[in-house]
Amino acid sequence: FPTRRSSDLVSAGAGALVDGGEQAGRVGEWIALLNDLLAQAAIDIAEAEFELPMVPWCWLAFGSEGRLEQTLHTDQDNGLIFLAADEAEAESLRARFLPFAQRVNILLDACGFSLCKGGIMAGNPCWCLSLAEWRGRFSDWMRSASADDLLNATIFFDFRPLYGNATFIRYIDDALETTSKAAYANVSYAVTDALRHLDVAVAESGAEVLVPESLPVISGDSNELIRLFQNLIANALKYFGIVGNPS
Repeated sequence: FPTRRSSDLVSAGAGALVDGGEQAGRVGEWIALLNDLLAQAAIDIAEAEFELPMVPWCWLAFGSEGRLEQTLHTDQDNGLIFLAADEAEAESLRARFLPFAQRVNILLDACGFSLCKGGIMAGNPCWCLSLAEWRGRFSDWMRSASADDLLNATIFFDFRPLYGNATFIRYIDDALETTSKAAYANVSYAVTDALRHLDVAVAESGAEVLVPESLPVISGDSNELIRLFQNLIANALKYFGIVGNPS
């Protein structure tokens, strides 16, 4: 099995690409794809050690890994989703999946992907959830304007299936689409969501985007509001340093 040396080799290769003039976005994608292979190998090994429930499940990557934008040194941001008939079954299935997920987290740590200090890992009961539970979490985050929920949005809304049965992941997308088309739009969420799609562009420009701590909830379409802020911020970055510092 790959060891911590594996992540060191990935970092060394990425460093060589940067030194050769490769764009940051391309290097991040290259790192994420190699990290995917290491994670899939860890999951393969752990899966052989456990008798997992015979239900659809999938390992999820979040944050920069979910966006294929990883940096040279990264910790783990992952979760697990499974199909359950009801709350009682979800509790029972979670108890069976958690030892497996914790084993995967340990194997990834041995490869050089540090355990997440914030506990955003599939081995944490908070992020080993049924489809219904994940849909509820995402909907709650979109409807709330709290600082913690906005932080969660920047991490969890960039999710990507990494291993397992991903066919039911579309139901999360459907839930997000339905919630975003509700009568009200959270401006704080819209700005945060727009920025997470532009984080590489912001970093490369050297600009600093300041977001007020409190923004209103308004009547409107969340998707359209996100696209509006993406366009506004992207245009500001385009002219940053040319016509002064846009604010």
